[in-house]
Amino acid sequence: MLTDNQKKLIREEEIFRREVRAELEKRGAVTSRTGSLWGFVNSSFGLWLLSSVMLGSLGFLYGYVQDTRHTKRDAQERLSRLRFEITAHGWEFLGSLESAHDFTTYSVAFSEHLQRPKYKLAGFKDATMDQLVWEYRQLSRNSIKANSVQTAIEWIWQDIYSMRGEVHLDADKKYWFDHDIDACMQALFFPSVKDKTQ
Repeated sequence: MLTDNQKKLIREEEIFRREVRAELEKRGAVTSRTGSLWGFVNSSFGLWLLSSVMLGSLGFLYGYVQDTRHTKRDAQERLSRLRFEITAHGWEFLGSLESAHDFTTYSVAFSEHLQRPKYKLAGFKDATMDQLVWEYRQLSRNSIKANSVQTAIEWIWQDIYSMRGEVHLDADKKYWFDHDIDACMQALFFPSVKDKTQ
């Protein structure tokens, strides 16, 4: 028969074996999960699934980049057409000042070219100058330039409105009046719609 000391030793060994067995089972479970994951990834279905996801993601990314490029290009083209439209009306307004000689003719020139201009490009049919300037402000990276155009238009109208009591401008007054309007257009209006500075 076994002594108490031997029995105690055998119990301790059995306890140790159980602890070792439990630890090995835990390690086996972790490696079997990792192993099963790698097994799935290396299976034909896993490879097909991962390649489909990758190709789908790359296709989506390519389409997104292309759409972004097209949107930017379209916005730049629209901005260029807006610049042309606004500039053309400004030049026409300056050209129409030659025949203006009183409040009525100045205000008609202002209305026809800087308020409700006749469109040059079909995309701006029925657009007022305020709408053109608003869209220019939205598309331009620098809204200060659009604000300068608006300021020039408002200043010119105030200048024209201030002479509403004049029946007919003499040559000297007309020269200085036209010169002031031209200076405003050259200083605020035209530089603000140049293509180089945006």
